[in-house]
Amino acid sequence: MTTGPFNAAKLVPAGYKVVSTKAMALAAGQPDYHVVISENPQAPATVAGEAGTGATQNVQVFAFRDGAWAEVFDAADKAVPYEMQGDFGAPADLRDDSPDPVLNQKDRLGGATVARVTFAADHPALVIYGEDKANPHVLGVLAVVDFLDGTSHLDHYEMAQDLGKPEVTGAEDAQHLEVPNYWYPWLQGGDPAKYTQTVGMTSGQDDKGVAVLADSRPWIGAWVGVGTGSGVTVSRVIDGSPAEGVLEVGDHIASVNGNNPEQGLGAELLKLTPGDEVELLVLRGKENLTKTLVLSDMSKAPTFWQTPVPSTIGVEVAPLSGRPGIAVTKVTPGSPAAKAGLAKGDAIQRVGDVPAGSTADLDAALNGRGGEELEVEVQKVDGTTKTVTVTPKEDKDGDGIVALL
Repeated sequence: MTTGPFNAAKLVPAGYKVVSTKAMALAAGQPDYHVVISENPQAPATVAGEAGTGATQNVQVFAFRDGAWAEVFDAADKAVPYEMQGDFGAPADLRDDSPDPVLNQKDRLGGATVARVTFAADHPALVIYGEDKANPHVLGVLAVVDFLDGTSHLDHYEMAQDLGKPEVTGAEDAQHLEVPNYWYPWLQGGDPAKYTQTVGMTSGQDDKGVAVLADSRPWIGAWVGVGTGSGVTVSRVIDGSPAEGVLEVGDHIASVNGNNPEQGLGAELLKLTPGDEVELLVLRGKENLTKTLVLSDMSKAPTFWQTPVPSTIGVEVAPLSGRPGIAVTKVTPGSPAAKAGLAKGDAIQRVGDVPAGSTADLDAALNGRGGEELEVEVQKVDGTTKTVTVTPKEDKDGDGIVALL
């Protein structure tokens, strides 16, 4: 099959300059496509407090059709379906449902690269990577596009802080992407060492497609409250995770494989890899239990937007010595705690299923439970113990720490 001469400079948008052009075989039985990276050196800066202009890059793909070169893909125009966007699953007041392009030309986007990947013999695709270096953490954008029927289809899309440039690995006709990714910020006490996602073709007949197949970051599968002391308290157990059926809400995980750092357990997990067996020392009520489970990986983990929303009952608390529980130092008038009769000087001993041994336990008990009735067991100043019902309210700006372990 023959094609005419290709002049990229005449095909890129006005104001853009060609950075590179490359011929690629992206669909069987068709002539090579031409992949063009261009940049707009006059793009306005979008970083807060920064004036001036800077290069914003774009990727276009052209095919020779009906005697002329025609554009079949424009990363600045191709919309990303909402379910692929980074704000998918965000609360209604935080998400933007409007279509976003693969490469947003309003951002300071540079470092654009393209590569060919063949996930399967019948599935060659184009890998596009770009990064916004003006972001406080480099914001990486990864897209996988195929042209199997002559038109473009977005197979996979990711946008995340510290998402690195992918590497195409594996034998021809069975390739995948190794994508560097830093540890999620949820986990307290972790070393920001690089980890890697594996993106490739799923094997199932009903769900065959490009997706994250694996992740080198280990996880147990529990949301936990993290205080200033050692260990963590389980706030909730994630369905289908290694922790399901092993851990319970209110468990205090004191150590991982016998190691108990001063704060959190993130550093201990980061020494391990998915598939490792771990031994946990768990304090459950008055029992000291040894629990064993096999670590999974972060490809099974919840998204950022599934982080439990902080909630409050309207009290300030402090550590308590000499008797169990945490001390109530202040009750906000009109708050759920005030309506339930809690008062300064009370000792909170249990909130729902979580025993209150530290201030972090209150965070663990309340996170994600706004609007849910909880039993709170308190010891009054006169020494009597009573149980009251309190309904926490969401506090999206609250400072309760919840981490994913």
